[in-house]
Amino acid sequence: MGPTSIPLLSSNPQEQRVLIVSFLTMGQSQRAMAWPIGPYETVMAAILLATIPLQRLLTRDEPEMRVGLRELGNEIREKGYKWNISLYVVMYLFKAFVDQHNEAIKPRVGGFTHVIHGIEGEVTLWVQQAFENSLLTEALSFHYLFVYLFLIWFSPMYYILCKDEVMADKAVLNYFVIYVLAVPFYLFFNV
Repeated sequence: MGPTSIPLLSSNPQEQRVLIVSFLTMGQSQRAMAWPIGPYETVMAAILLATIPLQRLLTRDEPEMRVGLRELGNEIREKGYKWNISLYVVMYLFKAFVDQHNEAIKPRVGGFTHVIHGIEGEVTLWVQQAFENSLLTEALSFHYLFVYLFLIWFSPMYYILCKDEVMADKAVLNYFVIYVLAVPFYLFFNV
């Protein structure tokens, strides 16, 4: 069994220890390939798990603003958050559709890299090389993978969990409009 196909779970405790040690002693690229879920799923799981504790931390001085977990279903029904949830489901399905068809669409619509390069010249390359830093790359990758997704998810959830339906509606609508406006550029104006 190769390093990229190591199962991470076993019913045998001794075998489980060996698997964990094997996983921890692999190189970073091998470990990434052996992880059973991708980076998007890992980040989304972390965001989902952090939502309630972080909201509770941010409202620690205002407990009256909190929606209890047992009351959450009633809050969603009473305040009409079904449309908020529906917009998020539509955005998720639309993202899945776009991700599935983006590569197939690129050859048909062409790319605009040459146009942008004609305008910018070597300035972008110079800036990238001037600021090239592995720590900066890691920080920006983390921001793109975690912070951006966290803001899209947590902002409306925070308002829902704080009984602020007006701000929850605005947050969901804001992200929906941004997403709808951005996708055509993502699909048809590839750079």
